[in-house]
Amino acid sequence: VQYTLLNTFVEPNMGSGAMISLRNVLQKESTEGLKKELEFIQEKFADLELVIQRRSEYGTLPRIINFIAKDEFFDFVVMGTKGETSGRWIMGSVAKSTIQEVIVPVIVVPEEAVYKSLTKIVYATSLHEDETSLIKQITKLAAAYDASVTILHVDNSVSDRSQNLMTMNEILKENGYSKMDHKELIQFNVEDAITQYTEEHHTDLLAMTTYTTGILKKIFHHSVTNQLLLHTEIPMLVFNRK
Repeated sequence: VQYTLLNTFVEPNMGSGAMISLRNVLQKESTEGLKKELEFIQEKFADLELVIQRRSEYGTLPRIINFIAKDEFFDFVVMGTKGETSGRWIMGSVAKSTIQEVIVPVIVVPEEAVYKSLTKIVYATSLHEDETSLIKQITKLAAAYDASVTILHVDNSVSDRSQNLMTMNEILKENGYSKMDHKELIQFNVEDAITQYTEEHHTDLLAMTTYTTGILKKIFHHSVTNQLLLHTEIPMLVFNRK
């Protein structure tokens, strides 16, 4: 496995002369910061013999990630969230824009998340779209750790229950991963239902999809994903389907 330690930087709006000077300063700080961070990682995880390259780039994080991803293949982008006020997570604009704009799956790790082995993954879905390819990516990740996968669907009505169960059974049959099951919950507040389920079932990773086009952006994936990112202390794997 190869890792890229990436830092991007932009200067605030200033005069052209001052911007050039400030860009040089920011470039130096970025390079030095990456060097220190790499030394810390190599010291802390010396027994893992990690292959890590440093990369300092000028520009916004989403734009740089998408630019790099055109020429290089990345399985995931991993980033953290910082800050806490009155028990609620503060998700910065950088993390939010990255999730919404990048073409690579993003793993978001809350600042106080505790590292542990990956044994249970929950994929929350609205069942509105064909997400077969995404579920295959999740089961591929799960298989590497011999982890279980639960396909979780939350609905506020029982009217479509039989169809939903049929759809989830088809997902399990098509995928063929032996350690995968499904669960349907009837509850009005989708966010609360997902949070409660993941906590009660000791989930290590919560996976979701956010859609940036169409009506789904307004009704399920986009808003629920953002709310869970604000509140959960469980790492989240977010797929962005444009």
